Amino acid sequence: IERELNELKNRFVSMVSHEFRTPLGITMSAIELLRNHLELLEDAKRKELFDDIFVATRHMADMMEQMLVLSRAEAGKLAFRPVPINLEGLCHRLVDESLSASNRRCPIEV
Repeated sequence: IERELNELKNRFVSMVSHEFRTPLGITMSAIELLRNHLELLEDAKRKELFDDIFVATRHMADMMEQMLVLSRAEAGKLAFRPVPINLEGLCHRLVDESLSASNRRCPIEV
């Protein structure tokens, strides 16, 4: 079992590393364009690049927060406090995220 857990952790770390590369790549690309061509870019393009940076940074912050929660849970420092949940709202959010991630190529209905 310990070997399987180590393998799962290794795959998890690999997956997380990959997930961080995408928003980092978006951020670095946008910053490079702004840094090298700021005066040549139209206002709309500048705004788009700043929005890309903001969204990618927010995504990385959210992933980091999830990593910290997992770390606290693994260390036994996370208390279990169940609360009621709006299941319909959660399902709609999951569908929206899935549709966004797949560019709406995989239709899902609730």
